[in-house]
Amino acid sequence: MLAVARIQDPIPKISSNTVKCEICKIQKSHGNHFGVNSCRACAAFFRFFCKPCRLQRCFEGGMVTANFQYNRDGISPPSDTLATITTLNTIPPSLDQYLGKPHFLFLSEKNPKKTIIDLHRLLGEASKILNLGPAAPIFCEGNQLRKLSFGLKNDFNLAKLKMAKKMTKSEIAGNWEHYVKKVATWLTHFDEYKKLSIGLQVSLNIAYHCPSK
Repeated sequence: MLAVARIQDPIPKISSNTVKCEICKIQKSHGNHFGVNSCRACAAFFRFFCKPCRLQRCFEGGMVTANFQYNRDGISPPSDTLATITTLNTIPPSLDQYLGKPHFLFLSEKNPKKTIIDLHRLLGEASKILNLGPAAPIFCEGNQLRKLSFGLKNDFNLAKLKMAKKMTKSEIAGNWEHYVKKVATWLTHFDEYKKLSIGLQVSLNIAYHCPSK
């Protein structure tokens, strides 16, 4: 007969969870740290910044600094992560951020020709409208806002407004002229405004249209 070999059961290993920490004697051991079965807390204190009393207990328990193993600490980020962070911190700002304008304007050619619009005639017409006053005076029993409201309805006809399909230099200049005259006519119904000098009235009228540019 063939002899049947008996396979003996392997020797059971003692889990580190059943072993007390050899340093603090309180917590369960997390494994062998620096030559001693210790918990994570004692190993962390020994690895980084120990209090004098606990440091002495670490040495008395048999821990030696020669057993330090670096680049295995889960708390510290890996070296490649540190390299990535360092690279990101050293990346210079883009040219857009440095110059304060989008990149597609860098290669655009500047137009050497400047367009100059003479506004003397338009300012003269606005001064004439303000000097003549309203064509049809409105009486609203001292209510200035109501008077301006009626003046706006009389001077602006929304039905005659046309939709602009293109905006060239000619259309923009014509739009300025139209609204400078219309606003000047509307302001003739403003009693307090009429008390100002003509020069100041014209300046305020022009300033009213500056945001539209």
